[in-house]
Amino acid sequence: RSRSRGGGHRGGGDPALPVEEFQAEEGAPEEEVALLFDGNMLEALNVANVDFPDGRQELAHAINCDLPADRVSQLMGPRKAFSNFVSKATGCSIEVSKAASPGSLTISIQGPLFATYEAHALLMKQYHEQDIAAEEEQRVKEEEEAAKQAQARDPEPRSRSRGGGGGRGRGGGSIDETDPAQIENLQSQLAALQQQLKAVQRDKGGGKGGGKGGGKSSGKFGSKGGSKGSKR
Repeated sequence: RSRSRGGGHRGGGDPALPVEEFQAEEGAPEEEVALLFDGNMLEALNVANVDFPDGRQELAHAINCDLPADRVSQLMGPRKAFSNFVSKATGCSIEVSKAASPGSLTISIQGPLFATYEAHALLMKQYHEQDIAAEEEQRVKEEEEAAKQAQARDPEPRSRSRGGGGGRGRGGGSIDETDPAQIENLQSQLAALQQQLKAVQRDKGGGKGGGKGGGKSSGKFGSKGGSKGSKR
């Protein structure tokens, strides 16, 4: 049983050695090395599969990868739905165990050589798609929070209704409490109302005084007049 590990490939865009020196040093097949250095990984795997010793790629192989523990359950899916799908599609077994590094779990993929590559690629595709979705969600939250903070620093002017639907003022429209012209207009209206109220109060006071004075005067003079007449 062999164990395949990612990350040891020296080609794919920035080789440590020119392709000719790499072939001479490593003794690698010319066609496969050329494909790897061109970045054509899938074609290189296909060539390797064709030239692989007969029947050997069907033996049990394994790929292990460590991932953050809090991401593994999300990757596997509810009741391991996604890992079960990958297992059925590729014929590989997928197991999770404790990792040597704290905060991580090890995913072990076992099966025929190229099937383990396919299963690992499907799992990593799902992993990175979930990463992108989480990053987008975080970006939206940050933008909403920034908008709230900006609104708190620079709130819009408050307005009060002046319409006839139960408003405090007269007329229609709204009152801008930061507009000096509107404030001065309101103060003028208030002063006029106060003058009208004082005038009404004076009129009421004069009416009461005249009524009392007239009643008493007529009563006294009538009584005295009658008394003088009887003496004569």
